[in-house]
Amino acid sequence: MVKYTSLTRLENEVMKVILMRVGLLTCLALGWFHGEAFAEVEQPSQCASYGEIKQKQNPSLQHVNCLLTNAALEADIPPEVVKAIATKESGATEDNRIWSQFDNEGKPRISQDGGIGLMQITNQSTYDQERLKYDVYYNIQTGVRILSDMYNRTDLPKIKGVGREIIENWYFPVMAYNGTKPVNSPLYQSTGEKNTEAYQEKVFALIEYYSFVNDSKLKLGQFPFTTEDFDYDVSQDENIKFSKKEYALTDQLHSSTYSFKLGNKVTVTGDGVNLRSQPGTSSTISTLAKDTALVVNGGFKYDQDSGSERQFVWYPVSTLDQQSAGYISSAYLMKSYTPGKVMNVSMSTDKASPQTEGTPVTLTATSEGSIEPEYRFYVRDEKGTLTMLQEYGSSNKVTWTPKSKGTYTLIVHAKDKSKSGANSYYEARTERTYQVEAEKVTKVIMSTDKASPQTEGTSVTLTATSEGSSEPEYRFYVRDEKGTLTMLQEYGSSNKVTWIPQSKGTYTLIVHAKDKSKSGANSYYEARTEKTYQVEAGKVTEVSMSTDKASPQTEGTPVTLTATSEGSIEPEYRFYVRDEKGTLTMLQEYGSSNKVTWIPQSKGTYTLIVHAKDKSNSGANSYYEARMDTSYAIN
Repeated sequence: MVKYTSLTRLENEVMKVILMRVGLLTCLALGWFHGEAFAEVEQPSQCASYGEIKQKQNPSLQHVNCLLTNAALEADIPPEVVKAIATKESGATEDNRIWSQFDNEGKPRISQDGGIGLMQITNQSTYDQERLKYDVYYNIQTGVRILSDMYNRTDLPKIKGVGREIIENWYFPVMAYNGTKPVNSPLYQSTGEKNTEAYQEKVFALIEYYSFVNDSKLKLGQFPFTTEDFDYDVSQDENIKFSKKEYALTDQLHSSTYSFKLGNKVTVTGDGVNLRSQPGTSSTISTLAKDTALVVNGGFKYDQDSGSERQFVWYPVSTLDQQSAGYISSAYLMKSYTPGKVMNVSMSTDKASPQTEGTPVTLTATSEGSIEPEYRFYVRDEKGTLTMLQEYGSSNKVTWTPKSKGTYTLIVHAKDKSKSGANSYYEARTERTYQVEAEKVTKVIMSTDKASPQTEGTSVTLTATSEGSSEPEYRFYVRDEKGTLTMLQEYGSSNKVTWIPQSKGTYTLIVHAKDKSKSGANSYYEARTEKTYQVEAGKVTEVSMSTDKASPQTEGTPVTLTATSEGSIEPEYRFYVRDEKGTLTMLQEYGSSNKVTWIPQSKGTYTLIVHAKDKSNSGANSYYEARMDTSYAIN
């Protein structure tokens, strides 16, 4: 048997390695990923040059940069996106680090809502919770897998015609990483303004700051959002429903800059960009002008300063003439453009022909054969007058608002971006005919200021609202139960009219609407609506009474009682007087007169009473609808 005391120094070192690996395998087999139970954590071989990842210690920033980059590339996600999420989730914590798995005491960072570690993994019970706490690369890989799953969701919008390599196409997966809740809506529902506090907006701002060196000229493409794209209730916590599932961006889109290979031709995107002797900012060889062509001489490298917060990487490059070589930041590189040719172009409109004057129509061109096409749009009227809607540019959309009726020809020219100056003729062309009609009211609705039913004599205001015409006119009618049609207002610009019904019944309120241009023999309505309205018999809702002489008075003095009522246009009144013994004497039966004279014959305290009702209530229905009494003294 060989004893440990007889081993050579080399043999001792070998034995230590063997025992350490056996211990690690044992820990892996038992799943002990907490406390002191494991000796090391996994990491990709590409990051091994930074050394082992030590227990309960944050790796250097460029070590983490390497871990994040490799996990992103393995999952086919732009590393720029993954790094920005990590920055948002764990950025600027202890010692102002932008990335951290552990706090200063070596404890895993766990937020109040249970988010774990660098990627703040929350509510993911299918993953090993202890490894999420103590294995930084496992934490990163888990966050990347979750983000990739968000990209694969079919309920989230995408950018038309682009794939996973485009940074902008991760806008909605990034939102979903935090949650598609109303708080992350790209726009404020009430105002339509951009919600800069949304999670994904903050992440994309971090991409621009760290991966594009915060250059104002290098901005990510903006989505053409409208509030109609998102359906949610701000008072509820339910997920946003996305009404629009595909977007076409007119701004420049950005591919990840981590895919350049040896021999690739690239172009400098900034002005006065430094060419460095090493992958860092310590020394400058020369400055390069915008659009300088370069050749990639190898794979990217991380910043030589292991504590640097720079998230971009450095590529070894040389100029085409091989006169200069060095390192350049990936933030200032893009693949060189190879001129192509537009082989075919087509055009569509967002609204089918015909449309009315003043209706905005968006023309969209689509081409084949060029990766950077440019488009020029024209419109020709019936007289042959040609008007340019847009000069050659990268935008494939333009909006045209016709001002008069007629038959128009819509035209689009398309060419490759490389064709300019004397060569700016089109390589493909298409046109289509479009009909524009005089403005027309397409819809009309009507409302009343008082809900049905109302009583006779009540003033009711009818209000019409229409769509489709900038100068609508309205005509109002009312039809009674016998079919008699009465015009309340002839065609005019006023959209309001007041109607005062004079008798009870069921009425039909009608409004016609047309464009102002339709007159004479053409003054038929273009849109019409009606609604039923119930009118009830008048009803006295309140009655009051006064006397021409103030109480008290002496025996034999004539006193005139006067009643006043509300609610009925034909009220009737009945008057009584009751003496101290309770004897009730009628002074006047129901009638239209609101006055009666009473001559008291003896002293005492009397009660004067008035009943009021609408004239229509008679016979068995002649009960009062309102009543009042008052005391009166006779000396």
